[in-house]
Amino acid sequence: MTGEPAAAGAVRARRVTRFALLLAVAAILHTVEGAFPPPLPLPGARLGLANIVSLLVLVTAGLRPALLLTLTRTILGAVLQGSLLGFGFLLSFGAGMASTLAMGMLYHGFGRRFSLVGVSLFGALTHNVTQLALAAAIVGSVGIVAYLPYMLLGSLPTGLMTGLAATAALNARQGMLREWITGA
Repeated sequence: MTGEPAAAGAVRARRVTRFALLLAVAAILHTVEGAFPPPLPLPGARLGLANIVSLLVLVTAGLRPALLLTLTRTILGAVLQGSLLGFGFLLSFGAGMASTLAMGMLYHGFGRRFSLVGVSLFGALTHNVTQLALAAAIVGSVGIVAYLPYMLLGSLPTGLMTGLAATAALNARQGMLREWITGA
């Protein structure tokens, strides 16, 4: 019987280690991406490379771990960039959590009828709508919503690229990544 608690502890240690590695990858992608000029001619536009990791966790481990990853990634990324609790952090955190929740509900709530590309596109759209809603609430002006068509248009290539990258990563090793993330 003494082996059972030790075995359970070893499994938990592996899960925590895997999560920490995924968090590190996501935080590095988040931070490195922020160091480059926007890929689209839209202020604040980003590719959302860290969302590749969130998508992988969402489909392999579930919504709860994906939300935890998004929460910790946005906080860690803001700490690394020196923007914790700033305007950008509030938008990133709120929109990241909303988009991860929306992607999880779409992917898991509809019997996985949507591809990762479709889920990613929905997440990108949700992210941008949430960011604008938060910005309007913080600034106290709905005028910023005029920017919505441009943000939605910008979310199409970014959501597409993120979804394609996550699909390629998931399929690259035919299940090895899924097994590594979940520990199964």
